Amino acid sequence: MKKLTDILLPWQFRLFKAFQTNNRLITLCSRQIGKSFSAAFNCVYDCVVNGATWSLVSTGQRAADELFKKCVLLTKYFEGMLRGTPFHFSYTYNASTIKFSNGAEIVSLPNNPDTLRGRSSSLLFDEFAFIDNSSEVWQACIPFLTSPFGAEKKLQIISTPAGQSGKFYELWTKSDYFKTKVTLLDAVNEGFNVDVDEIRKTVIDEDIFASEYLCEFLDNDVSLFSYDLLRGSVYETCPMTGKVWIGIDIGRTHDKTSIAILIEKDGILYVKAVESLANKDFDYQEKYIANLIKSLNPVRVYIDATGIGAMLAENIHKKFSQASEIKFNNGNKQEMFNLTKVGLSNGTLKLPNDTFLIDDLHKIRRIVSTSGALTYSAKSDETGHADDATAVALGVYAARKRKATTFLPISI
Repeated sequence: MKKLTDILLPWQFRLFKAFQTNNRLITLCSRQIGKSFSAAFNCVYDCVVNGATWSLVSTGQRAADELFKKCVLLTKYFEGMLRGTPFHFSYTYNASTIKFSNGAEIVSLPNNPDTLRGRSSSLLFDEFAFIDNSSEVWQACIPFLTSPFGAEKKLQIISTPAGQSGKFYELWTKSDYFKTKVTLLDAVNEGFNVDVDEIRKTVIDEDIFASEYLCEFLDNDVSLFSYDLLRGSVYETCPMTGKVWIGIDIGRTHDKTSIAILIEKDGILYVKAVESLANKDFDYQEKYIANLIKSLNPVRVYIDATGIGAMLAENIHKKFSQASEIKFNNGNKQEMFNLTKVGLSNGTLKLPNDTFLIDDLHKIRRIVSTSGALTYSAKSDETGHADDATAVALGVYAARKRKATTFLPISI
């Protein structure tokens, strides 16, 4: 005979059992393994069996709609499975509310603190770490659980991590709620049928994979390249011949123009030199770069075409077919700095014993916003705005962009 729980994965079943005996649950969970489905199952079960009332809060309207659809589908599943039993029920629903014949109810609510006040119900926070103003939303919703009327209310919080800040991180690290952590690897080890390597190929940044699939809370603002990593990547000798790749970060007055020249030999990229053009007008810079390309004949040149660099980059592109204009955005910055870190980590990128360059690379900060977005930046100082580091990353990007992105090995 089929059981209601037959549709649950092993980890989902464990969470369901914990849900039956704990009124406060937090689940730190990987993406793409069915966490919202699991939480929705618990809500519908509580409504059918215990006549509970649930409020659903998610990151935005689209996410809330998807979560609510799961609840509707599971309500239909429960109704079909329980037909002809003492637990059989009927229900009605609209775009945001399911009403059960036993008086239970599931309501999808906006995550606006001003519109959340006034209810008394059990509460599900879906992807709580990514809800804007999570502390304000939390304060608006907590009275849901503390009303003295009716049965004791339950709380489910389920999310992937979004850095070491925000209400979700605080509750995970400081509350005494029942806690469960489920990574992608945990799910796969229990029979979840998914190709981990294929998922990794779709993720630009190894830190994003660690956060979203291995459930690691990243530091919100840390150097992307540690000194140990950088100093461990210094070469003793650099080959004199090989494929040449060039990265150019354009500056004019406060920020200098930096030109990174990389040589590839036997699959290893060597940063041969980083040249600087400080306080030089664009005519001078254009001529200098053109002569450099003529003399080195690089395979590819990636040149910063953002802001003041646009015209110079366009002129170089017109003169040399191997020169490409790169307009920085968060996506390509993530990719080029990730490729640089991967190269340093697996030994396929080597650096000169240049203290200034090592310090410049160490300036690059990986910043996790309160919404979980990952960005890279560097503060300006008297030596520049990590211009040399950016030029090196552009050179690596030029060499590795069209190859399949690789990632650091992980332990299973």
